Amino acid sequence: MLDQIKAALEAIEPHVCYGTDRALEGTEVWDYIVFRRTRTVVQPRAPRGDVTDCYEINLVRADYVPEDEALRVLDALTALPGLKPVAGDIRYTAVSKPGTKAQLEVATFSMCAPRKRGAG
Repeated sequence: MLDQIKAALEAIEPHVCYGTDRALEGTEVWDYIVFRRTRTVVQPRAPRGDVTDCYEINLVRADYVPEDEALRVLDALTALPGLKPVAGDIRYTAVSKPGTKAQLEVATFSMCAPRKRGAG
């Protein structure tokens, strides 16, 4: 699923990192996406599988995330078979770009995908 998520995100944004944005340190890239696996929930009696993998998506933009851009990313990921949004808010956080006084805004949301144990 990680490779599928990365490919779907790269169709929207050429700068995609897994885990952290460290790979972009020292670059002039201000707009990018960071995603990561956050947990695997064990559900022994679940009808569609016995584990659910959860992922966090962080859409990072200079100044601010344009309206509906986070929803566009969410829709692209939802198109992947089995990947569903986690109920809850898309959260927005303002941060400073390291080494500058410039502001970045980060839109964060979660996705999950059930699967059978050992079928990752």
